Amino acid sequence: MKTVIFFTILSLGLMAGLSLLHGKVEVPSPVQDNSSIHLTDVEKAWLQQHPVVRVRTYGNYLPFLFPNTENDSIVKELLKIIEQKTSIRFEHKLLLSWPKALEAIQAGEGLDLVPIITPTEERKKDLLFTDIMFKFPTVIFIRKDQFISNATDLADSKIAAVRKLNVTVIAKKKLPFLHLIEVDTEEEALRMVAEGEADAYIGNLATASYMIEKNGFYNIKVGCPSGLEDVSLAMGIRKDLPELHSIVNKAVRSISPQQYQDIKKKWLTIRYEYGISMEKIRNRAMMFLVLVILVVTTILIWNRKLRREIEHRHKVELQLRESIEQIQTLEGLIPICANCKKIRSEQELWSSIESYIEARSEVLFSHTICPDCMEELYKGKPWYEKMKAKKLREEVNC
Repeated sequence: MKTVIFFTILSLGLMAGLSLLHGKVEVPSPVQDNSSIHLTDVEKAWLQQHPVVRVRTYGNYLPFLFPNTENDSIVKELLKIIEQKTSIRFEHKLLLSWPKALEAIQAGEGLDLVPIITPTEERKKDLLFTDIMFKFPTVIFIRKDQFISNATDLADSKIAAVRKLNVTVIAKKKLPFLHLIEVDTEEEALRMVAEGEADAYIGNLATASYMIEKNGFYNIKVGCPSGLEDVSLAMGIRKDLPELHSIVNKAVRSISPQQYQDIKKKWLTIRYEYGISMEKIRNRAMMFLVLVILVVTTILIWNRKLRREIEHRHKVELQLRESIEQIQTLEGLIPICANCKKIRSEQELWSSIESYIEARSEVLFSHTICPDCMEELYKGKPWYEKMKAKKLREEVNC
């Protein structure tokens, strides 16, 4: 019974442990929760001289940036909050190509701020960054008819990647065995996977999941974690505009946890699973648990039955041994009276032959008279002579 309990606890622990396969999107909590921000005199003066800030609001990085002016986006919601807190007026720019947008702000031409970007040491040479606003796992997407356990399973396979995205840059350094095919947009990369032109796509869980849903790429799934660091997203400002950086970062820090949570719920409803589904794992674990319990129960029942049989056999063997010992006592020389034929026991007691043998074996005696004794005892008796003559006639007639 203890064995059954042990295996039950083990299986339940396995199923509980397997539930940790679900991934998680992290939204860092801001440092403050102020409805307004305090600006220094220098910052106020800068705003008076630069009331308009050029920002990349439109692009192909859904749901943060959309390629048209009709759609709302995460970036637009964040910029509206910043406008309310700082009185900055943003001039929205349309740059669909991320490489061109990155080149424009690094050169200080056409853009003052990019509202969503991953801070890196290389980019810090040309840009100033706000605090991190969002973090997402970097994962590998594959078609649903494929299975991989880690990135090494894709060695020498065709992997779609977005040109100049930080994920792509890191993948080139840390996963050199991947054959990367670089394209301009995430939609293009995912389409290649969906149509079989590429074997996988390595990218941001949040944006790729949104693009898969929006474009109906239902034959794509999360294959496995990439093994790379999470994607961190902040706002990037030209390095020659430190006052703008200070103002925007204060506004980012003042966005309340509830506001971040509302944005997360609205745009980033993501379920992160890869490999075998949790439901299949639970079902298999339950089947395994039932099988273990059945096997253990069968073994316990069989052991109990076997124990009983052994006990019974031992009892029979003991009885047989006692019988043999009794029989063995009849072997050898037995002292018997020459006249009355009584036998002397080990205790120097005399008893009849019948009593002696019955006490030392399972033999029981029934008494009769043999023909010789009959002749000796009853010869000449009328009834005996008559019975003997009758028996002789019967033997003759036969």
